[in-house]
Parts: sequence; C-alpha cells; structure tokens
Amino acid sequence: MNQAEIRKYFESKLNAWAKAKGIPVAWENVSFDTTNKPSYVRCYLLPATTVQGTLCDIERKGLFHINLFSPTNAGPQNAESLATELEMLFVSGTYGNLKIDSPPSIGQAIPDDGYYMVPVRVPYFV
Repeated sequence: MNQAEIRKYFESKLNAWAKAKGIPVAWENVSFDTTNKPSYVRCYLLPATTVQGTLCDIERKGLFHINLFSPTNAGPQNAESLATELEMLFVSGTYGNLKIDSPPSIGQAIPDDGYYMVPVRVPYFV
C-alpha cells in the first residue's frame, strides 16, 4: 500500500463523517477560506521514515493528523465531542493492509486565530 492509497483511505473516511456532520474540511495543499465557518477540520498525512520489514517488505508508519476547529469562547464541549467521534471513527484494527495499531490520541487544545483547536492523531502502519 503506497502513500496515495493510505491518504485515500483516511481522507475518504473523514470526508464521509464531515459531510454527515455538515463540517467543512480543509484538505492538504488546497486553498480554504475560514470566513463564516463556525467549525471545520484540517487534516494532514504525516508519514514517518519507511523501513525495511522482516520479510523483505517495506513498512510504512505515520500519523493521520486532524485538527478540529470550533469557535472560541464557546467552551470545550463541542470540540471534545467531535474529537471523541473521530476516536470512534478511526478505532484500532486492520483495514486491508493498513493497521491502526493503537487508539487515536486527542491532544491539548490551543487557541488558533479565533478558533479553539483540538488535535487528533491516528497512528498507522502498513
């Protein structure tokens, strides 16, 4: 499974979830205007170093990183609720050749240009 296929897996799942919730997605390397968007998500595929596997195959590891943006001064509940939904969307398991080898991690929320941003990191390997 190459990087494009890994990206397609994660982005298609995130896209389906976001469409169902009515939340816009800021895709990697695509312009995105945050004007008049109370909440949105931004995602990145963060591959780690590819290594030689034990059976002459290569192993690709990395993170699918999602930032959830909610309005500031509205409390953490909405962003935390959405982050929990993403934890459930990307549960540990094997999906074809891709493995999510541990549960997603919800990081420390930080203010970001008028938004309350909560990061969610999904570890994977192939």
